[in-house]
Amino acid sequence: MPTPPLTKSQFKLGLDCIQKLRHVRAGLAQNTNDNDMLRLLSEGGAAVEALQRAIEPGAYMGGIGHGSAAEESMHHIGLALQAVRDGAPRVSLYEVTIELDGFLARIDLLRVLHDRLELVEMKAKTRPDEGILTKKGGIRSEWIPYMQDIGFQHELLRQWIARHHAALAIRADFPIFARLLVVDRAGTAAATDILNRDNFRSAYRVGSRGTRATVEYVGNPPPASTAMLCELPLDDELKVILVGAGSSVAQFKDRGIADCMVAMRAIIDHDVWPSPADSLGAHCRTCEFRVDPPETSGFARCWGMPAFPTHHVADLARISEKQFAEALEDHGAHAAIADLAEGSLRDAQLKQWSAVTSGRPIVDPVFAADPIAAMVPTGWTGPVWFLDFETSAYPIPGRVGGHPYEHVPFQFEGHVLPCPTAPLRDRMRLDGFLELGDPDPRRSFVDALRAQLAGDGPVFHWHFFERTVLNRIRTTIEAEPPREGDAERIAFIKSLVGSGGGGGGRLVDLLPVAQQAFYHPDLRGSYSIKRVVPIAWAEPAIREAFTEGHGAAGDPDWYSGDSDPYDGLPAPPRNLLDELGGDAVVRKVISEDEGGGGIRNGGMAMLAYHYARMFDGARNPEINAQLRRYCRLDSAAMVMVYGLMRDVVPTWPARG
Repeated sequence: MPTPPLTKSQFKLGLDCIQKLRHVRAGLAQNTNDNDMLRLLSEGGAAVEALQRAIEPGAYMGGIGHGSAAEESMHHIGLALQAVRDGAPRVSLYEVTIELDGFLARIDLLRVLHDRLELVEMKAKTRPDEGILTKKGGIRSEWIPYMQDIGFQHELLRQWIARHHAALAIRADFPIFARLLVVDRAGTAAATDILNRDNFRSAYRVGSRGTRATVEYVGNPPPASTAMLCELPLDDELKVILVGAGSSVAQFKDRGIADCMVAMRAIIDHDVWPSPADSLGAHCRTCEFRVDPPETSGFARCWGMPAFPTHHVADLARISEKQFAEALEDHGAHAAIADLAEGSLRDAQLKQWSAVTSGRPIVDPVFAADPIAAMVPTGWTGPVWFLDFETSAYPIPGRVGGHPYEHVPFQFEGHVLPCPTAPLRDRMRLDGFLELGDPDPRRSFVDALRAQLAGDGPVFHWHFFERTVLNRIRTTIEAEPPREGDAERIAFIKSLVGSGGGGGGRLVDLLPVAQQAFYHPDLRGSYSIKRVVPIAWAEPAIREAFTEGHGAAGDPDWYSGDSDPYDGLPAPPRNLLDELGGDAVVRKVISEDEGGGGIRNGGMAMLAYHYARMFDGARNPEINAQLRRYCRLDSAAMVMVYGLMRDVVPTWPARG
């Protein structure tokens, strides 16, 4: 059986880490958001491509495999070359599959002109403000993977033409130019651009290479141009990447794209891989092949571990490459946080180390002495609020006049305690806000907030997301002709985020308070609220205030789950599963953000929002109910964490 070809995505993976290439070719599970369906739903990449195809019509190949797809591309490239020889100014070919000598690439857009080919890579990424090249002429680090992708395609196409030039009736060195089509964040959407059911139709299909999101532009007439997209020539950038692929892997360092392709193919063909020990480092902490049982973990294979140590050194927060190297040298691949010397740690790591080595949480004594003073403004005895937002952000906006990647605030949920010291059962659930039909809910969102957060008092949130959303709403409203009530809306936003938007208003971020207040061994180096909530859920007094029969008259919701309230959320609706690729696909999406269940994370909420907007699901009662339940739990989770920090954390040092 022939060895499967090396694809451009695998090539990039190999340049990042040779062991990752080994894992992906072995079919090991990945914990990653980089799949075609999420690319559409969270970034809208397929909608970008659909808009470009509408503006520049051409033949759509669409093959995602090899063999027959590559033969089909050969046929169409030949026809396109003949067409330009016969006088056509150009022919545009989409998703062209090129295969040669064990390599395969699918080219987003190949323009065939009489004197050259233009290889166009389409990305749902915003135009680089400072360019792709540094002042010293190198590739900016965030653009290296994209240029590696383009360099691979360019080199493979060059070799393919050299092999087939006679059959195509062109010279062996027929010129190939590379271009990058990206999103222009400054662009303003016209009616023919906006992402809605009148302009776009979405579909999904599951094949041997995963789930494919297919989007078609159906607006009539199609646009002749758009301010949403811009195209960048890559002449200088291509020269740089072709001679230096930008890899730190020993086998590919300081080598060009063509040399790396040959070396990588040789490793695959001979099945002789470098030792995993040569690849270990701090970067392993975020490896996408670090998955939990029962999946086979590539991380565990590299480290030679049958299972993860409870507190492996890779879990140390902000670990440096130097710290990692020293831990490996002194303690081997099974190095644990407890093996590290206290003197080798930075201040930010000491709490974690102390908690792990002592086997108990570590609490800041100042916080423990008066936790309410650390969380609530001095002297405040009135209501305290808890708030969570859900938004969507697409490269193609959903409203006329909108900009790429602007936040669409389609939901908030909240809770309130009558005073900082009130029992958790005294909480009241806010009415919340959910808008799945209106593509521009900004003003109604703010109006609902004003009504439900009336008065004064701290409004708790987790991390900076809510502040960021409000600041962007304010910026976009201020940039538009004023409408009735806008002055009051802007004044209200300022009351939350502060006059300058950077703080000083009613919003209080609980995350930095928690980071200063305590460290629990179960956090494993992360203060994600999804890590903190199970710690609160394990406390009987907190759990009993939120499970069935909790007695909170102002909040009828209750939650279940053995170790995490998110585990008790219902399964996704059947019709959403069917439309978005089936049960297995959607559950994979769910699992990619801290565990399974129903609509239980921001990515899944975006899936549901996209379904409501693009599959006419806004009136689906089950979708509405699940979005409500998920976001309400996010808000209730902050009440749980507040209760943990107020009532439980101060007692931890005494537990021994």
